[in-house]
Amino acid sequence: MKAGKPEGKLAPRELAVSLLILAILGLILTSSIFTASFSTTPSPHFMGRGGSAYNNSTRPVYTWFFGYVGDTFYPQSELGILPQTMIQTAKSLSQTFGKDQLNLLTAVDEIPLKGGTIEPSMIPTIRSYVSTLEQSGAVYGRLDMIQFNLTATRFGDCTSWSDCPIYNQSALYLNTLGLKGIWFDHVARYYATVGNVTFNQMMQNLTELYPSATFILNHDPTQFGYITELPGYSWGNQTYVSPSPPSNSLVPN
Repeated sequence: MKAGKPEGKLAPRELAVSLLILAILGLILTSSIFTASFSTTPSPHFMGRGGSAYNNSTRPVYTWFFGYVGDTFYPQSELGILPQTMIQTAKSLSQTFGKDQLNLLTAVDEIPLKGGTIEPSMIPTIRSYVSTLEQSGAVYGRLDMIQFNLTATRFGDCTSWSDCPIYNQSALYLNTLGLKGIWFDHVARYYATVGNVTFNQMMQNLTELYPSATFILNHDPTQFGYITELPGYSWGNQTYVSPSPPSNSLVPN
């Protein structure tokens, strides 16, 4: 769950404040709000089939855990927080909630139009960081569907879907960096732009390419309607939907 404007961009100072606020909120609200927003298996409230009852002890815990944006370790550049401190925090969270339940979101991020992308020279460093965090729980990265599919840059050309940037970046995240899954941001506008059929085909391709990965879609149904899985598709079995709250609120739409 994300506080603030789901589609907005943050200036460095605003981002620093948001990092601190969200870090605190992540610790305070993890066991209540975040566990209420996801289930151990996709339920009727989210994409996918199934949805049997489960105990609180087996509920997954999702918390924001900011790290690398492109080649920059943002907790350190914005707040002076070293990677080792984040690693120790992950260990503490794991002891509290359990490694199998803990999911660390946005530990890796790429923002090609502002924050930068990951250069090959930084891959070993970031991969090592992800590997260490995985000792505490599952680690996710963030990708912006608009910037990586629909912008006038080398990252936004999807005229040929066989070579769409979102596939290349997913390969970097899941194969090269070893992330457990991807949190896709700005899904609502992207879904509204390309339509249900194109969106379904893209998600189906991703789940077939990465059958062990988990995908989370940041989506606001009140503005663009619910994302629906078309008949004959199965991508929903690996996909959750994360609700976006309205501006200045922690209550989802």
